[in-house]
Amino acid sequence: NRYAKNVLCTLGKNGLLLANNHEVIHRPALVLPDHMVVDTLGAGDRAHAVTLEGLLLKKQGHDILRDVAHGTASVIQHVGAHGDLRPTA
Repeated sequence: NRYAKNVLCTLGKNGLLLANNHEVIHRPALVLPDHMVVDTLGAGDRAHAVTLEGLLLKKQGHDILRDVAHGTASVIQHVGAHGDLRPTA
């Protein structure tokens, strides 16, 4: 099959969409006060990485979007693409 099985659309303040052959799921964005939004660099990368992880772990769409919403909310509260990640080694 040459078509994507799943499609994630990031909508900024309007939330997220996850679509596949069976459904389209909308998740509102987590609302953060303006002073907490420091830098949106890397938010899309985080959204797609968390989505891929969820798909590989066979999570349900609603659960994936919940994780994406929290992951992107975390990354935009720091300067730089991955300022919220801590080294593990």
